Amino acid sequence: MKEILGIFSQLPAHQDVKPALERAKNSECQAVLLTNGSRANTEKLVRDNGIEHLVDDIVSVEDFSIWKPQTELYRLAALKYSCAPANALLVAAHAWDVHGAIQAGFHGIWIQRHESFYHPLMGNPDGQVTSLVDAVDLGVQRLQ
Repeated sequence: MKEILGIFSQLPAHQDVKPALERAKNSECQAVLLTNGSRANTEKLVRDNGIEHLVDDIVSVEDFSIWKPQTELYRLAALKYSCAPANALLVAAHAWDVHGAIQAGFHGIWIQRHESFYHPLMGNPDGQVTSLVDAVDLGVQRLQ
């Protein structure tokens, strides 16, 4: 198991991650990573991909002992930054993650990377895009 988790901490970021985070910074948005993974592995991924200057913080399920997609985790993450859920946006490649955030009052944008189907029972996300750059652009529009 440790070997498998070690491999996860060595993954390269998608090519659109850095330009998308740069756009978020230029739009004066905070970029907070909310992960079901460990803080240590996520910090290593961020550092190894040279994007630490673009990430404002990492919130791990370790911080609250609650796993996504439980709505309470999204609400606690927003509260940590004194941000009303209605002023927060979650961008994710997993439909269940976007749905959890929307149920918590967030805006949610789904990136079609790994999944090709957003189940209609989950309601509609605020947007469906194919790149993180497009997600940031759409998210900035939605939050203004």
